[in-house]
Amino acid sequence: MVLNLRSFRVEDVRFGAETAFAGGILTINKKELQARLLAGSDAVESVDVALAKPGDRTRIIRILDAVEPRTKLEKDASPFPGFIGPPYQAGRGHTVRLANTAIITTASFPEYMPDSHMGTNECIVDMSGPGVPFSPFSSIFNIVLSFERSKAATTVGFASAIRMASLETARYLAECAREGAPDEETSYRLGDGVPRSGLPKVAAVLLLSSLGTLSLPLREFFVYAHSVDGMLPILVHPNEVLDGAVVAAYYVYGAIRNPTYFYQNNPILHELYREHGKTLDFVGAILSRAGDTTDAGKLNKAARIAGLANLLRLDGAIVSSNAGGHHVVDFMLACQQLEKAGVKSAGIISEMAGADGSDNPFPMAVPEANSMVSTGNVEQKIVLPAVDTVLGGEKLQDGRVAAAQVEIPFRHIFCSMSQTGSWNIAARAF
Repeated sequence: MVLNLRSFRVEDVRFGAETAFAGGILTINKKELQARLLAGSDAVESVDVALAKPGDRTRIIRILDAVEPRTKLEKDASPFPGFIGPPYQAGRGHTVRLANTAIITTASFPEYMPDSHMGTNECIVDMSGPGVPFSPFSSIFNIVLSFERSKAATTVGFASAIRMASLETARYLAECAREGAPDEETSYRLGDGVPRSGLPKVAAVLLLSSLGTLSLPLREFFVYAHSVDGMLPILVHPNEVLDGAVVAAYYVYGAIRNPTYFYQNNPILHELYREHGKTLDFVGAILSRAGDTTDAGKLNKAARIAGLANLLRLDGAIVSSNAGGHHVVDFMLACQQLEKAGVKSAGIISEMAGADGSDNPFPMAVPEANSMVSTGNVEQKIVLPAVDTVLGGEKLQDGRVAAAQVEIPFRHIFCSMSQTGSWNIAARAF
């Protein structure tokens, strides 16, 4: 199975009379896009479309997800199968991507308490100032869609409408580059017939959190538009993950939230591909639900991950999560069961160690998890200066004026300590 990724680098985004892409400039007809976003959904009362560019004195708040604009060249294929079109297998054919840009969605869900474990946690991107080095989205061009909910909309209906709007917009904008010549084209394949005897077999283990679609619709992940709630571990081709099979809707703390963008551009999978056939034999990706609330459920999934690893005759696995709290238990059990099955594990995880770093960083640890990369302490604080423009609302979830100077923990900065290895923060032990 071969995926050809055709990359068009965006050098600027503007509003104009016609939606088009030429010479590195993405032009968007704002009114036309707003009309498309409102069409076919009674859950959205209104939507604003704004641009946030690197260097702007702009702050984006109440972020939900980020999606890279993509489309497929084949007529029977979809950039997000199951959500757009039938759930045919992703990961093959030709995919157009607009690189260096993202669609960011924002909205409020006031039915949940601020920073609760059921609703959306505050999530911020500053496009200038001291916050820039701590979010990958501070350095790219963002199309920000801010949604207002209709009075009749349910939580599930509003969340679903936003998700569909972002995915449809991703395809709509990427279609502008369909006929162009890409800046770069990369092919991804595993089975090229080259013998790799002697190289260690390695897979990625990606834990996708879910607390239940109907009861907690803002704490969810989807694989081919199907909730991972109740899903046992499955083996997929890494191309499927890179090509839109995984869609995120788990709005946990911003620092450790993995948006859809980071599955389309998953650093772990990219690095394993780079080393494939050189230092290791990359054999696939294991997807498993995290967030089961029972001991038996957590152990069941960890044991099934180890079972798949043995079936693949793995020598090693890289384990990545996307949340904290009791999801750390899922992470630790996965590492433990892999090690007990004779598979070396290396994990990527963030810490919650208090503002000064002196607290216990994990709610659970196991001796088998002895090779971990820390992406930093989400409780450490940073001061962000005042800005000229705020997108997504006027106040932070805690009631403070969003445009003012604020001191916040890193947990509120979007993807600052992502457990996908997607950014540049790490903790050092001496």
